[in-house]
Amino acid sequence: TATDWHHWLLVWDTTLATAGDRIKAWRDGVSLTLNNSGSGAPLQNEGTWFGRGSSTMYIGRQFDSNINHWDGQMADFHYIDGQAKVVSDFVDFSGSDFTILDYGGTYGTHGARLRFDNGADLGEDSSGNGNDWTNNATVTQSTDVPTSPVS
Repeated sequence: TATDWHHWLLVWDTTLATAGDRIKAWRDGVSLTLNNSGSGAPLQNEGTWFGRGSSTMYIGRQFDSNINHWDGQMADFHYIDGQAKVVSDFVDFSGSDFTILDYGGTYGTHGARLRFDNGADLGEDSSGNGNDWTNNATVTQSTDVPTSPVS
């Protein structure tokens, strides 16, 4: 339903030889089959605009135009630069429930963790990197946050 909490993991790793393995996604620990029929898989070792140089990074909207906005809530956002992580780095699944884990890894140079727990600075980076984000929309803080385990 629209009020359920879910765990999503997206891994973008263009160093992989097999084109179909370069973008992977999971929802609640279940691997998703991606359809690359549109723009296709990225080229091997292809760079990305996200997290590089002076490019503006967006969460919750299409990067190249002001459309396709996210209409939902986020409780925790991890951007890990230069590493391909797995679901078990973030959550432990048991049946239909999952327990949110305290991620203990590193974030890379450009990485960030947004916990959205500071109402005065929703883009505050708590990864230790100091890569704060700017709220450029009407993002607001909610007290409706998931508990662990989530079902």
